[in-house]
Amino acid sequence: MPNWIQGSLKVRGNYDNVVSFFKDGVDFIGKNYFKECLLTKKQPNYIFSFTDLVYINDTWRAFIEEDQTLYIEYKNTAKPITVCVNIRQAWVFRAEEFRQISKKYNIDIRLYGFEMGNQFCQEIEIIKGETTILKKITYNDYEWECPMPTLGG
Repeated sequence: MPNWIQGSLKVRGNYDNVVSFFKDGVDFIGKNYFKECLLTKKQPNYIFSFTDLVYINDTWRAFIEEDQTLYIEYKNTAKPITVCVNIRQAWVFRAEEFRQISKKYNIDIRLYGFEMGNQFCQEIEIIKGETTILKKITYNDYEWECPMPTLGG
């Protein structure tokens, strides 16, 4: 059984690309679902309900955590939208996997995670398919210095 790095996944991009990632880039199994809410004649809003773990496609054991609801509202603006979900992945976040996802869906990705078992944090940022931040953060006293020392492991 692996240790888990647990933390947040932020996805940023235009409305269509972000929705595409959550519709096509994850495997909805169990009771999970997404629903279109057509509130305008042009674009629907979306509700994604993650009641069980949801597998992130093209990754090695990365999952969106259960018991989350994500609402993506259509906004007629050039400004990108950002959404955030809690995730976990076996052992570490694999930057190359998320870099490929960023390229495939034309989205920016930011990950921050905690791994209590091996006592490290990890931060990754991918902009337009290019890794801009790739950090493994360690502490002299993990339990005291780490902001969330009980996550992951």
